[in-house]
Amino acid sequence: MLRKICKDIAQCIWDAASWFFSWLARLIPRDIPQCILSSRNRQPKGSRTHTSAVHLTNIDHHVPPDHIALNIGEERTAVEHVIRSDSRTSPLVSDGPEIHADDNYVVIHPFVRSAFTAGQTIYFPEVYSDPVEKFKAEFRDRLHDLTTHMAGMSQFTDQPELVSFLQFVCSGLSRLGILELPNIELNSEGPRRIQASLAISCQASLDLFEKLCPVATPDIRAWPPMDETMAHSVTELIDHQTETIMLFCELFNILAKRYAGSARHTQLSKLVSVDTRFATIWNLESTSGSTSRFVLWRYREPRQAIHTATEPSRAQKSLYSFSVITSKESVWLGCNHDGFELCSFSNYIKARQSSGRLSNREKAALLQSLLTFGLLEDVVQRTIPEYLLLEKGPTGDLVMTTCNLYSIIHEWVESILALKGSDIEAYRRRSNDTWVTLCTACAKLGVDVVNAHGPFREAGLSPEDITAIARTIGVIGEAVTAASNVLDIPDRIPLNWTLTEWDREMVVDGWCPSMVTKLSRSTSSLEYASLLKPFIPGGPERDSHSRCTEKVCMMNTIDTSMYSNQHVTETCRCKYSKPSVDDVLTTLSNNQIPLITLGNAHCHGDGPMQLLCTTSDSVQGYVAISHVWSDGLGSTTEAGLPTCQVRRLASLVYQLVPGGAFWLDALCIPAQQDMRDRAIGLMARTYQEADVVLVLDSGIQSCSVQAPLKERLVRIVTSGWMQRMWTLQEALLAKNLTFKFADGITLMGEILSSCTGLTYDPAVQFLLKESQQLTGLFVREQVFKFGNVSCALQFRTTSKPRDETLAIAGLFDVDAYELTQTAPAERMRTLLLRIRDIPSDVLFLEGPKLSGPGFKWAPASFMLSAGGGVNLAKCDAICTEEGLLATRSAIRFDQTTLRSGEPWWLRGLEDYTYLISAGPALGEYTCNAFLPRDKWIVGSMILAVAVLIKDEVNGADDPDSRLACEYVGHVFLSPTRFGTDDIGGGIIAVQETRALNLCIT
Repeated sequence: MLRKICKDIAQCIWDAASWFFSWLARLIPRDIPQCILSSRNRQPKGSRTHTSAVHLTNIDHHVPPDHIALNIGEERTAVEHVIRSDSRTSPLVSDGPEIHADDNYVVIHPFVRSAFTAGQTIYFPEVYSDPVEKFKAEFRDRLHDLTTHMAGMSQFTDQPELVSFLQFVCSGLSRLGILELPNIELNSEGPRRIQASLAISCQASLDLFEKLCPVATPDIRAWPPMDETMAHSVTELIDHQTETIMLFCELFNILAKRYAGSARHTQLSKLVSVDTRFATIWNLESTSGSTSRFVLWRYREPRQAIHTATEPSRAQKSLYSFSVITSKESVWLGCNHDGFELCSFSNYIKARQSSGRLSNREKAALLQSLLTFGLLEDVVQRTIPEYLLLEKGPTGDLVMTTCNLYSIIHEWVESILALKGSDIEAYRRRSNDTWVTLCTACAKLGVDVVNAHGPFREAGLSPEDITAIARTIGVIGEAVTAASNVLDIPDRIPLNWTLTEWDREMVVDGWCPSMVTKLSRSTSSLEYASLLKPFIPGGPERDSHSRCTEKVCMMNTIDTSMYSNQHVTETCRCKYSKPSVDDVLTTLSNNQIPLITLGNAHCHGDGPMQLLCTTSDSVQGYVAISHVWSDGLGSTTEAGLPTCQVRRLASLVYQLVPGGAFWLDALCIPAQQDMRDRAIGLMARTYQEADVVLVLDSGIQSCSVQAPLKERLVRIVTSGWMQRMWTLQEALLAKNLTFKFADGITLMGEILSSCTGLTYDPAVQFLLKESQQLTGLFVREQVFKFGNVSCALQFRTTSKPRDETLAIAGLFDVDAYELTQTAPAERMRTLLLRIRDIPSDVLFLEGPKLSGPGFKWAPASFMLSAGGGVNLAKCDAICTEEGLLATRSAIRFDQTTLRSGEPWWLRGLEDYTYLISAGPALGEYTCNAFLPRDKWIVGSMILAVAVLIKDEVNGADDPDSRLACEYVGHVFLSPTRFGTDDIGGGIIAVQETRALNLCIT
């Protein structure tokens, strides 16, 4: 009896809980989907909601019993919008005894904790302030529903031609969301074009329905004789098509809601009509004067004035994707900042220093407050209250946060730009004062914060706390420095807010040293990446990055003799599929690009698939797949690939182009050397002519397409694909570059456009700049080619260094096939001669050089080059057989032999004396001139090239005459104001400084 009572009580509790959640679901507005629970980097089934991700953790020391803490971090706004707004009417969220509204934690009530699991990630819909992005998210969700629903029509037929037709229609719809929707705002015809594409797809779905449906009316009494099973199938088919039409109409409504009244776009059609003989099934009205054309959708004016699609304001754009500059929390040492009048950076400590003797802790606290609150107040010229940069941490102690930094900087930039328009002199004074303060603060970070005898060390702080404080200061400093780029500040010098200790910490955490070096050029990017788990190909049990260096990642460098392909699953043992080798060889011999299509795409099982070799003339577009061999997709035409991989590739390709034609090196490049050379010669054309280039990388695919924007950018920038040599050309030549994430395909242009409103987030801007190396916009302009390519190659590697020139030749319109017929040692020289017009800044690239006559200045490899970099905006030199013809400013002096380890000084540049430093590789060297970089400033460090001008030529006044000079090496000139009597070593006196026409050998 007691057991039955307990069972009844349990059932009542269960029923009450079910009713409660149903009631709660009705409270959530339709335009804010309910939160979706998912394991990390995996999209929830049936959901396409654009979301942010936050992690669930147990924090037993301050969370009430049976509660679970939701660490919301930078996504606080989204969580509060979706959950906190409902907490007044439900026990979904509660505050523990030490949890406050401004904490980074939300505590889940025990009544619903069974819905969550510690260690999982919960996705919340992003709350878009930009109406365009809100429209795209809604449209894409419904389009995904339609595509998924239509794919289900294959259950009603086993005819291959009808299944292929259905696949063709679904492919077009998928392509619409991936490739067309992101650019809808860029073209006045964008909305009208998408409406027309939807209408065509709807007509195609009706045509297919007519071929499948044996009846012409929903009235069962009018149906021809059929058995019960057949009748049930017909009923399901009609219901399926009814749902399809409803989804199409919803898409037309979403599109019209946004663009029907747009003044910037071509007017949408007011109605969509279709040809069908089944109009009675859906009660469609006929168009005027037609017996076969019926109105599927008609635009209806809203009761209120329709919103017109105007350009979002800067304020709206700045709110998109949660404008939060991220940094780890750092301990607050307790300086009393509030309650004092606004003062300058130089007077900040004096204004807060008491008359008594300060303890070491108080000195450190004052320095921390100076480099955070004091720096910001001096720059923005208003008080910054403590609550904007301080909050309670998990233990209840105050910690520093940068969550409000973006809004502070945004307000400051807007105000100072307004000042520029009203009082130019005041604007210049403010700009100059800002720069002086930033330079002073940056110097203090390096000298006072991390110094072994600085205030923080003497205060007894742990190294971890000192590093955390320095990181917060660095993020604030870099954010303000990056925002100050809008100011007119002459003679800016780079400010480095990053410290080497941070690099080592990330390497210990599992990041590749080369990627840490790459990210360390931006403090904020390094700080954000340190919050993410590094991706290790093959899993954490693999030998990590122990063999990697600061320059090269060895994880993606393979040994071809030990190479093996990967199956989609570890347990799969399917057979290999490959195209006809003869067909591929014949296509290549005709100088055509071999493409792959599936001859038996609808067959299932472990047997090989029929892969047909065709050409671009025979297909309606194709996808070129870009990947890295370390992910297991490397092979040759003769060997082929596991059938499971071919099926996976085909399913992805069908989302991008109708017909599913694709190019993949593993299937389209044979092992036969002469034909392999021809395929390499066609590589540039292959990627240029592809409708879509699809990037497959295991690191990128470990990330959800719904992850925060910065996380997606970090995964792309630090991916193995981004580190490989061949993939640079494949990205730059792409018409449409797309990435496969864990749960969807995204166009690169859409990711970049999402960064538009985040102008003052230095992490986003750095990652954006790195990602823009993949856009290929500069390839269409010769002047940008060389600089961008040389810079982009500096962090890339290859298993075959001799192929470097082959991998980039197409970017310079140089025939790669010609280079395959050239000895590897001569390829770089040949490439430079074919390019001809290059930047003279190539002289300042560090790394190995060529040794042949006339080419001692030339880099032997761009991948091994570093240092000075190349001017991206000009090609002011000519590469010839005799040498590099360039006009450069020269500092001339008597021929002198310098020796490494001996101090040498350059005297005669105004009031400064310069210490001459050279790398150890030079040893003893002879020169009689230095060629400084452009825009060098007297009194600052100068990077220069030492040269030996050999002879004066006749007709020196002739503008076409040139001085022959031999390249020697790089030197650094460091300024001092010491007199010549105060220094030891050799002294070189400057004879003249002027521009010279040179032939550098």
